[in-house]
Amino acid sequence: KANVELAKLENQGTVLQQQEQSVKAMLIAILNRQLNDSLSIATLPDSAVFTRSLDTLQQRALQSRPMLLHDSLMVEESRAMLALSRREYLPDLKLGVQYVTSPMGDFRGWSILASISLPFAPWTLSKANSRVDEATATVSKSSAALNASRNMVLSSIKDLYVKSQSAKRQIDSYRSIILPQAKQSLKASTTAYQNGRTDFL
Repeated sequence: KANVELAKLENQGTVLQQQEQSVKAMLIAILNRQLNDSLSIATLPDSAVFTRSLDTLQQRALQSRPMLLHDSLMVEESRAMLALSRREYLPDLKLGVQYVTSPMGDFRGWSILASISLPFAPWTLSKANSRVDEATATVSKSSAALNASRNMVLSSIKDLYVKSQSAKRQIDSYRSIILPQAKQSLKASTTAYQNGRTDFL
């Protein structure tokens, strides 16, 4: 029985070591260190203090998450493309000055050029409409991607916040209830064993 209990504890220790390595790898990635870098040994403070509120953490994540910055810039880019595509409905004006030399005559001098193109022909309107529709769809797509990314970030922060609160309650429970009672039970069992009232296990 003692060997079975010892094997169970060794198995649990292996699982905890794997979890430790996973957490260390994640911390190294967050700190932007080399993969072969090492971290110092973590120590628990006398009391776990966690003062940040969920709203504060979520707002900070929304402001500093690179993925959200990328998606918001994609929205701005698609809106700019939509604005540019809508300008194709406006007429194009062209003014110019050029120096003209006539090979057949004696005229040499400057000439002013002015032209206007009206995009009201049926074959040009359909092309402009298609570009506006495409740009509008791109705005909708990038906005939906931004909303999805924002929701994922908020959900992830809430999940981690709840896990941290649960871990804090577990630490408090171990310190105030489980470890003191386990010490009392061990002391009582040791006394009972010394007096011959119980066996070794």
